Amino acid sequence: MKDKISIYLILIIALFGLAAVPPPPFLETFELKGFSYTTRDIKPYSIKLKILLGYAANPQLKKELQARRSQIRHLVNLVLQGKKYAHVNTVSGKLKLAQDIKTYINKVLMQGKVEEVYFQEFVIN
Repeated sequence: MKDKISIYLILIIALFGLAAVPPPPFLETFELKGFSYTTRDIKPYSIKLKILLGYAANPQLKKELQARRSQIRHLVNLVLQGKKYAHVNTVSGKLKLAQDIKTYINKVLMQGKVEEVYFQEFVIN
């Protein structure tokens, strides 16, 4: 009997605990359009990407992202240059790539930070 009550209490706490957690905040996005590169493998693969940068609503950051678009694209290309197929063909590899891109971009931003890098398209041939 006590075991059933304990289980019910745990379920109630879990349900109410999950319901109390707010969803993550909505992020504005900044589109970088398409990137294409060839991996550094003996048998190279062609990779096409469309990238969105997620950031907290901030008009100054939006202007800075627009003004630095060419610099940001350059940074992304530098990150992509040394990648091999093994670096990007897994979920963990893609997450690491997104983190690397975010880190390099955030080093040059003055008005805020990129919080997420979204791959709107990620095609490997």
